[in-house]
Amino acid sequence: MNYLSAGQDPRVMTIKDWYVVSLITMIPLVNLIVLAYWAIQDPNSYKKPSLIAYSRVSLITAVISMVIFFLFAGSEIMNLLERLQQMQ
Repeated sequence: MNYLSAGQDPRVMTIKDWYVVSLITMIPLVNLIVLAYWAIQDPNSYKKPSLIAYSRVSLITAVISMVIFFLFAGSEIMNLLERLQQMQ
């Protein structure tokens, strides 16, 4: 069967679906919970495998960003503490 439009194949995300996903991911804390829920779904049994892939990539990107942030923030805090110690 040839699927020419997104409306014929239920696995394809429509523009409306992506819009709802983007609105949900703008809400703090809710976005992490919903992305984690979507990420643990089985791609073979869930209707939207592209949503599962998107949520997994989003969570991986968030974790990498947090690690990089804490590495830089930690080094800056150490530099600040050293400067404060030198002032005393």
